[in-house]
Amino acid sequence: MINKIQQFSLYLSFFFILLGGLLTFTASTQGKLHLQVGKSANVFIDKRINTTYQLPFEVTLHDFQIRCYPGTSAPSDYVSTLKIKENNKEIMGQISMNKVFSYKGFRFYQSGYDKDEKGSILLVKSDRYGLFFTYSGYFLLLAAMIGYFFLRNTKFRKYLKHPALKRTFLVPLFLFLTNEMTVAETKTLPKDIAQKMGELQVLYNNRICPLETFARDFTLKLYGKSTYKLQSSLQVLSGLSFYPEIWKNEPIIKIKDKKVQQLLGINGKYASFSDFFYNDKNYKLELSLARIRLGENIKSAKEIVAADEKIQLLYMLQMGMFFKVFPIVYEQNTVWYSPADELPDYLSENEILLISGYFNLLKEYAVQKKWQTVETILNQLIVFQKKSGAEGLLSPQKIKAEQLYNKLNVPKYLAFSNLFIGIIVLIFFLRRRKFFL
Repeated sequence: MINKIQQFSLYLSFFFILLGGLLTFTASTQGKLHLQVGKSANVFIDKRINTTYQLPFEVTLHDFQIRCYPGTSAPSDYVSTLKIKENNKEIMGQISMNKVFSYKGFRFYQSGYDKDEKGSILLVKSDRYGLFFTYSGYFLLLAAMIGYFFLRNTKFRKYLKHPALKRTFLVPLFLFLTNEMTVAETKTLPKDIAQKMGELQVLYNNRICPLETFARDFTLKLYGKSTYKLQSSLQVLSGLSFYPEIWKNEPIIKIKDKKVQQLLGINGKYASFSDFFYNDKNYKLELSLARIRLGENIKSAKEIVAADEKIQLLYMLQMGMFFKVFPIVYEQNTVWYSPADELPDYLSENEILLISGYFNLLKEYAVQKKWQTVETILNQLIVFQKKSGAEGLLSPQKIKAEQLYNKLNVPKYLAFSNLFIGIIVLIFFLRRRKFFL
């Protein structure tokens, strides 16, 4: 009985997925909604077929802001605040480049803005029926795959015990290690010194954490992995910070989109910092970004913005904006400063020298390969952090616990394990049902 239920669920899931795709293609609507601050609208227009669609509510652009990276004029995000009015009921919603606002089956995306920065261009999509059937199909497919685990005497369980299955893991593992080991070493801090740097505490994402946590997130954001050429994320962070001229030619920026790869003139999915510029001067994405900001519907707009964001992150790293490692207590309040911050007048001369010159000094000794001196300077800052009296500092036990969590990388292993098991289950399930030989 369980087998028949699984078989029915599998067939039904495929039907729902196909039906969802068909409904998305035939019944979904999409268009542009142009709003100015304080103005309202209840229609949007498909530029493809010049059709006007009526919204069942009124939308008002309450506010629009362009947020720039600290210390630069480069936009990091565009934020539209909307007021939705329907039947004397009002709600507020916010949209940004990475945040979608949904209401009554309509999804609003940030698409562009007016030159005078007083208007916003939104992309509106409505696909309530297609999404419903598609997600229902995926849910049924997942249920059928999970149910297969509970069946006894299946070929799947027999194959899991087969020696050939174990040998299949050796080939990709060998290829992976060979590829990593043959890559030339890139200039950076020695691993033990970089690990010491990771013990520094930093203000990151509105919380205090080891610098190692930020380094891991930064490397993942940039490269898609937490290591690069067998180097830890801390080595990547220190290499980019202390040896920028060498690292600017390293293919460490992951670019998955083919259109962006063509714009950069690269073969493959990894680009270097230098690949983003013509002769180290003119920015290759500048024209495309300008068109996106004006609301033009160009191909791979989201991926172009994401690639530009990675370059801006590298600029911010070079300027020291992420190194908020200097806690200063003033009038019972703790403020964490970075070398790029504008320092207040109440700081002492020694504190100003420490904040503004610390990483320059560290870089100088790193370039000279005076590793013992580098370690001493790092230890001095760790002692300073502990003696500053700052609130929220982590205990040594909490630092070690977070470092252990980063090393285990639990979410990643769970995700890949579930994906791998799911694929195997699906293959054996389909073979059992004779979908293919």
